Amino acid sequence: MADLSIFDFLTRPHKRLIRHLTDHINGGNTTSRSHEWDYTDIRRVESWDLFSLETLRIRFGPLFDLRISRTSLLEVVPDNYLNIHSELQLEILLHMTRFTRVNIALQSINIHLSQTPHLLDAFDQISERQVISPGLQYVAGKPDLTFHLYADQSQLFPIAVGDIKLYAKWSCNRWKSSSLEDRMDFRQVLAQINYYMRKRRCRYAIAIT
Repeated sequence: MADLSIFDFLTRPHKRLIRHLTDHINGGNTTSRSHEWDYTDIRRVESWDLFSLETLRIRFGPLFDLRISRTSLLEVVPDNYLNIHSELQLEILLHMTRFTRVNIALQSINIHLSQTPHLLDAFDQISERQVISPGLQYVAGKPDLTFHLYADQSQLFPIAVGDIKLYAKWSCNRWKSSSLEDRMDFRQVLAQINYYMRKRRCRYAIAIT
């Protein structure tokens, strides 16, 4: 089989999933039983315009253009895993698909860097292999996702954390909604991942639907 660039490998379409919970929902996102965080923690929200595909291509283009063997390639997902009724099912599906591809790509990049001195010099800050893993239990809460160095299996020093939400319960377009409930829901999820960031002492977090 022909090789793919890492960029094409990561952006190759997945099988279409089936969403069973499609109605817009207010409320229902995670709350802190110990009242350690809530939506009022998020006092200001801004767009991060520099974090875009264009800027990533400029910065990491030589890595995106590296080739990856298709023999390691694309996941086979049974149809029953594509029927999404809950966040847990979505989390399992994403770990089987997107996050597995990212981990394969990161491993491939790490191999290329170790074998290509001029690339290693240019990208020494990412020369240690990184992975995405399900978050380990941590005190009262755990993130769905932890981005960490492969050697840090205990996830003590994550690079970033993240949480997975159903689109019916959360999306970016609630940020500037005319509905107060929508705006509260939007900030509630940001407060949740901000709490994970504080507990894990990391700078970045994501919410993904």
